[in-house]
Formats: sequence, structure tokens, C-alpha cells
Amino acid sequence: NTTSNPRTATVTVSGVGVTSKTVTITQAAAVIVPSLAVFPTTLGVNAAANSTSTFTITSNTNWTASSNQGWLMLSSSSGSNNSTITVTAAANTTSNPRTATVTVSGVGVASKTVTITQAAAVIVPSLAVFPTTLSVNAAANSTSTFTITSNINWTASSNKNWLTLSPISGSNNATITVAVAANTVTSPRTAVITITGSGVTSKTITVTQNAALPALSVSPTVLSIGAAANSTSSFTITANQSWTASSNQNWLKLNGTAGLYNATIIVTAKANPINTPREALVTVSSSGVDSKVISITQEAGTLTGDAEVTNDNIRIYPNPFTEKVSVTLSKAIPNAYIGIYNLNGVQLFYSDVKVSFVEFDMTKYPSGLYIVKIKTPDEVITKNVVKY
Repeated sequence: NTTSNPRTATVTVSGVGVTSKTVTITQAAAVIVPSLAVFPTTLGVNAAANSTSTFTITSNTNWTASSNQGWLMLSSSSGSNNSTITVTAAANTTSNPRTATVTVSGVGVASKTVTITQAAAVIVPSLAVFPTTLSVNAAANSTSTFTITSNINWTASSNKNWLTLSPISGSNNATITVAVAANTVTSPRTAVITITGSGVTSKTITVTQNAALPALSVSPTVLSIGAAANSTSSFTITANQSWTASSNQNWLKLNGTAGLYNATIIVTAKANPINTPREALVTVSSSGVDSKVISITQEAGTLTGDAEVTNDNIRIYPNPFTEKVSVTLSKAIPNAYIGIYNLNGVQLFYSDVKVSFVEFDMTKYPSGLYIVKIKTPDEVITKNVVKY
């Protein structure tokens, strides 16, 4: 008896005219040593979904079977005696092989294991980005995002240092955040982000940062400058676009009357010929913003004029004067004239020299330095006069 259970047999003895007799024989159960074996102990399956393979269990006892991986299923998880087990794998979508262990256990015997290795997928490298264009605000730290869809390792880079990326490398799918520094100028600017990976065509994202609003400021807005000729001072222009600058007085010159972005402007004054301060206004203008004005006050000068007697033939008097100034010639000069001009070169009076005395009424003109010119066929005589 090779089984683990006793068994019986009956022997019947018969004769004529007598009742048959029976003998019952019981054979004891075999003393069975539990056994359990599997074959083979290693298996391989393909990467495709529902790939299968089999192994056999040789046993004389009850057994159970289990997988340590959810992607590997068994055709039977328990039984007794001999059996054939089919293993079925889900698809391996990665570029690396993977393994599972099937454990077969029984009472009174050591467990047995079968190692199943599933092949790596044959992966075609892929890389895509979305969207391929982005727009961000002009302000510092403005952000936007795009997505990478991939099954490989990749790196990301920007061609402009005012745009940063996070992260700059990775694998498989990801969301990338772009952040920008402030755009301080009034025109938009662009950067190109490039995503690269092995075995695929690089992808690009064009990022446009909006233009800044026009901005213009000057500092300081009030200046003082010395009375002497070529006295200087300066102010700064802070702008994010082009600008122009002008003075409303020709005695004040600027070293720059137009520019782009920030600048330092030097103002240079002619000598102040009068004994009171005078003012000039410099106006800085730029498109789309209010103009800025710098008030420049030149210190009072010392009044000086030419001597009353210029030569033997000409006399200009009084000098300085308060209302009227006179020019006396020793005699009338044919084809000559006398003119009075302000410092801007504007002619205030004109007279032919047909007589030897001319008087000019300067009552309505402000105090300051004026120029008397006497033109003759032979020469031009220029003299300065001062009105108090």
C-alpha cells in the first residue's frame, strides 16, 4: 500500500450446502514522506501583455502557490499532488526587464520558488512638449508652465539668462515652470527653450515676455549753477525707452539732447552778465509718459560794460544806464548804421548813421547786458552796455 490511507479486502469461502464464510483483511496505510518539487525553477516571458509560460509541480501532498508581483498571475493557486501551472504576465512598458517570484508551499515540506523574468519592452524613444509658445508678464518672477511627454531622459535649457527653468532635467513625463526677470523696456522680448533627449528630435518652446509700461524720471528736479562762464551741473534720466531733452534758454547747453534708456546729462552755462539770478528750464520728454522738468537757477553775475568813451570818434553813455542809452559820433558816417541786440542776437533797435547823435529808449526791456554794434564800410565796432 503506497497511499497514506489503510485499505481493506474481503476473502469469501464457499461450499455446497453450507453458508459462505468471509474473512476481512485490512492493510495498513503506507508511511508516506511528504514531497514537493517544481520544474523548472526559472522561467522567461515576453514583454507583451498576456505572455505566458508554465512550470510543473510534482508532489504527494496538498500545496499552495502565490506570486509576489501583481503583474504576474497564476492559473491555479492551490492543489494536491502533481500539477502544471501557467503564469501570465501583464505588459512590461519599461526599458528594463523585471522579475517575479512564485512560491509553492506544502505541509511538512520546504517551500519551492520559481523565478520568472519578463523581458524589457522594445521602446521607441518619444519626446513632445505642449504648448510650444508661452507668454509671461513683464513683472519680475512672472511664471508660466509647459508639459513634457516622454519615455526617456531629457534636459531643458534656455538661450536667455533672464529666463530660468525648474527642473532642468528629468525622465518620462514632467511639468516645467519658467520664471523671468523683470522686462524694464517698452518692447517685448523672447527666449527659446530647448528640450533634448537621446534618439529623438529636440523640441523648442518660444517664450515672449510682455513689454514694460513706459517710465521716465529725472533727479534732481532743481539745480543751481555758478555765474561764471562754463559753469556746469548734472542730472540723471532714468527711462526704459528713448527720450529727448531741451533747454528753454540759449545760455544753457546740454551735452545730450536725445538718448535711449538711462543717462547722465551735463548742463553748461554761459556767464551770467546781470547781478540777479536767472532761470532755465530743461524739459525731458518720452512717448506715453508725462514730460519731466528740471529747474536750473544760475547765480547772479557781476555787471560789467565797456568804458563810455570807446575811441576818439565814438561815445556810448551812460553805461550802465537805467532807461536810455545814447551814442554820439564825432561826425555822421555815410553808409553806416547802429543797432542794439540782446544776448540772443535779436535786434531791438536799428538806426542809419545820418546824424552824429542817436538815443535809444530801453525802458521796456529788462535789466541785463546788451550789445551795441556800429557797422561802417570799413569796420564793425561792438560794445557791451548794461541796463540796471
